Amino acid sequence: MTVREALTISARTIEVPDARVLMMHVLNTDAAGLVMKYPDALSKEQKDAFFSAVKRKEAGEPTAYITGTRGFFGLDFIVTPDVLIPRAETEELVERALSFIPKDAPCRVLDLCTGSGCVGLAIAHERPAARVTLCDVSQGAIETAKNNARALGLSAEFILGDVRTLSLSQRRFDVIVSNPPYIKDGYRDRLDREVKDFEPHLALFGGEDGLTFYRIIIRRFKDALSPGGVMLFESGDENGGAEICESIVKIFSDNGYKDARANRDLSGNMRVICARRA
Repeated sequence: MTVREALTISARTIEVPDARVLMMHVLNTDAAGLVMKYPDALSKEQKDAFFSAVKRKEAGEPTAYITGTRGFFGLDFIVTPDVLIPRAETEELVERALSFIPKDAPCRVLDLCTGSGCVGLAIAHERPAARVTLCDVSQGAIETAKNNARALGLSAEFILGDVRTLSLSQRRFDVIVSNPPYIKDGYRDRLDREVKDFEPHLALFGGEDGLTFYRIIIRRFKDALSPGGVMLFESGDENGGAEICESIVKIFSDNGYKDARANRDLSGNMRVICARRA
């Protein structure tokens, strides 16, 4: 069976782009290399590996968990079922954070609810002078983030801890970023199967109104910001769009932050909310 024939068969049950990604993973090649290999015969091992991956995809498993990787901000990240799969929309959080971080001067950055480490490590890659600390409540997530740092050749500090109880012992950061659990508990059944059945619920759900972790971080980590330091969050349309972003802006304002605002992403949706410690 050739590569082309295997892809044609798989297209009967899964989407063509997913089939191509799975085949590239099995053949350890890129998109251009895949096209060159269309006429090639698959070995038994390659054929078995490909159709095993196709069956997993048919069962609803996200492609990134099958391949174990996902691209984010120009970097390849290891992805496991312990962490959310990095999304392109979250790159906006990195872009906004970078606008507050000097290119060549020291800066202390804290990434809360780090998951795979994609946000904090992308910042570390773009700002080598920054000292980046990554924190998560999940041991599996911290191990995945550590593996990503090693694979990318990046230096970072890692803290296993719950934002509801974590104490940073009077430490101060210039920038705090977070993509916290923010989906409303009642939205569970609205989620795509791949998200609901495979991604870690610990990293998805943010309480009845989706604001639980925003409140906790805004209140508990204000003192962890240096005077004039900036805190940035991601939210999303799946959580109520502009209304939820306005609520986060109000939480910032109610807790004495200044310059609180929500920013639109390239699609025109409210995405990143930021504020400065007075």
